[in-house]
Amino acid sequence: MKKTLLLTLFIVTLSGCDKPSVERVNQPVSVSLLQQAMQQYKWHAQQLMIAVRIRSEQQLIAELAVELLAHSSPLLISLNDALPQCKQYFLALQNKLGSLVSRQQYATSNDSITLQGLPDFTEPSCYYVAELVINPAQVALLARTALPLEQGYQDVELTMRETLAYLKQLENIVKPSY
Repeated sequence: MKKTLLLTLFIVTLSGCDKPSVERVNQPVSVSLLQQAMQQYKWHAQQLMIAVRIRSEQQLIAELAVELLAHSSPLLISLNDALPQCKQYFLALQNKLGSLVSRQQYATSNDSITLQGLPDFTEPSCYYVAELVINPAQVALLARTALPLEQGYQDVELTMRETLAYLKQLENIVKPSY
């Protein structure tokens, strides 16, 4: 039920983002929304990291990863205005995000999460944001397929450390606009 609700909310959020309104395009970046989105994402990433470190059950880690993946959408929307050089890339990433969330229910050990199909980018900040979407999807996949093994927990922890490092890099990039 919770997954269905999250998926529904996510789809509603994405459907509202397909056509940016004229009002939104002409408004300056709302710093508080960007800060709030980054703080929420960071909090959820830290909760997932704690669950991994204490070796929580696979199901809990997978649910936390999907929840973190859902929090990628507001972050993408906020960063879209703060990093205009990545706008086309973010739009493609938002489209990919919808398929990643729906795929998590049916993930198997043969699945992989990649950046394939996204446009090329020149700014490292675009890559950092992409990893904030791809890494939680990868963690959800690993949680469903590899966590019974100690190596699976280590892989998930490493992925989450990378995610938090990318978030810190983005914070440093957009901090001047705060």
